[in-house]
Amino acid sequence: MKEDRICVLYLDDEVNNLRSFKAALRRDYHVLVAENPDEALKLLNQENPQIVFSDQRMPEMTGVEFLQRIRETHPEVIRILLTGFADIENVVQAINKGHVYRYLTKPWNEDDIRFAIENGAELYQTKLNLKVKMETLQRTNEELNRFIYSTSHDLRAPIATSLGIVNIAEMEINDHQSLEYFQIIKESLLRIDDYIKNILNYYRNNRFESTRNKVNIKEVIDEVIDSLSATISLYKATINIDVDENLVWLLDDFRLRIILNNLLSNAINFKRPDVDLVIKVSAKVENDTLSMRVADNGMGIEEEVQSKIFKMFFRGTHKVYGTGLGLYIVKEAVREMNGKISLSSAFGEGTSFDLTFPPSQD
Repeated sequence: MKEDRICVLYLDDEVNNLRSFKAALRRDYHVLVAENPDEALKLLNQENPQIVFSDQRMPEMTGVEFLQRIRETHPEVIRILLTGFADIENVVQAINKGHVYRYLTKPWNEDDIRFAIENGAELYQTKLNLKVKMETLQRTNEELNRFIYSTSHDLRAPIATSLGIVNIAEMEINDHQSLEYFQIIKESLLRIDDYIKNILNYYRNNRFESTRNKVNIKEVIDEVIDSLSATISLYKATINIDVDENLVWLLDDFRLRIILNNLLSNAINFKRPDVDLVIKVSAKVENDTLSMRVADNGMGIEEEVQSKIFKMFFRGTHKVYGTGLGLYIVKEAVREMNGKISLSSAFGEGTSFDLTFPPSQD
């Protein structure tokens, strides 16, 4: 027996059919035959055939039922149903339930059987190659994610140290020119830190499943603002909060923080140089739905690009540095929370983002 021959399994309760099938095809293919489903399953596990033929009308189970069963345990196997002309309803069931590759009518024609075997074997090999490539891609993706997370996490430590040194220098140095230089350094470090946080948030949003907990909305907003205090102070931004201190909602706390962090950072990055930046954050319950808004009086977004701002790596303007990741991450985080986000913006006047989240249920 040649090892490279296509392996075919044929299940039929009629012994004469099995003998004819094997006699006609055994010179070109490695043919396995079984008189009942248990025997067929045993051969399926032992020999790993690429193609399985099954007769429809059998006493223990129908061909449709058998093919449906092996689809669950051996999804890569090419499944072919043999049936009579009057069994069109069974053919439909085989396609819907057993996901058969094709069906052939009985009495079968040898040329049709050979054609089905050759084409089925090609499809089987294609599926195997695709599976191998998908597994390789998944491993590569996981390794890349781990590398990105580890590298990004490690990069934040020297940045934090550098920001600390800059803060000390600003307190100890009185020279106006030197202070301007330190402010430029500080802006660059904060910008780099913002890039790294976006990369980390992208990684975390993709890796972690959404979980819902009781969240005090005002407390989360305060904590996010506190985490951005250095940037807020540097750009002299004013943040007004309109949220009931007792507002609690069932939400993904982690992703809510990602959303608020990115929307606030985005508002700060796109402030108008000639206007003091004011950001308003509000939240309320309407019609058993949590509504939140982050609005600013910044640069605004031109109407022709508003439909693109949630796309990955898209930047609405080249006047401000950015990764083009922030709003994409926001959109993905909102989607993971089964929420919705929309924007309204007037170029040169400001932008507001409106968020809605489904009913809070214990």
